[in-house]
Amino acid sequence: MSTSPPTTETDAALMKRQAHAVEAYLAEVVAQRKMPRNLREATEHGVLGGGKRMRPILTLRSCAAVGGEPAQAMPAAAAIELIHCFSLIHDDLPAMDNDEMRRGRPTVWKAYGDAMAILVGDLMSGLAFEVVATRLAPALAGRISLELSLATNDMIAGQVWDTLPDFAKGTPPTGDDPSSQDRRADPLLLPDGGDLRRSGRGPTRRPDAVRRGDRPDVPGRG
Repeated sequence: MSTSPPTTETDAALMKRQAHAVEAYLAEVVAQRKMPRNLREATEHGVLGGGKRMRPILTLRSCAAVGGEPAQAMPAAAAIELIHCFSLIHDDLPAMDNDEMRRGRPTVWKAYGDAMAILVGDLMSGLAFEVVATRLAPALAGRISLELSLATNDMIAGQVWDTLPDFAKGTPPTGDDPSSQDRRADPLLLPDGGDLRRSGRGPTRRPDAVRRGDRPDVPGRG
């Protein structure tokens, strides 16, 4: 009889496995959605091009941390990643950051043109909410959609402050301006409130408690 202790999965191995699970789920979501062939090809290029998948992994792990099954949180995890990918695709456009490469490959606009990149980003935004609405119970889907829409709009406001700030030259926005509090934060990475991570396990904070100013200052977006 062996007396060696049971092996446990390392954190790095678990992250890799969860990233692969998210990738497979996203591929299935895109494959099941009817769309023109060229739109599908560009969408797959934009959403299945690798990446750390930290946002969905955090969603799955947070669900597990409060006693839920990570698989139950996969629709919310996929929705967050779709919004994140949409933001990157639009960020890369010539009118924004004008990036030609991402993750070692041509960006969507570089490979398929500006118009298609805009439409791919639009599709991902809608698809995120479609996944939540069609794959979760109605009550939970509504709560998650609220959290996701607030985080998405905060992210867009933060991008405006980064690229088209509406204040006098040399004068930073005041701390009282809610948009300014998101300039270096990523609301999709660590949103305030628990709906996206609890997967329906237990009570969550009221919608009126979702405040931009409560969110941590998280630098960088990957």
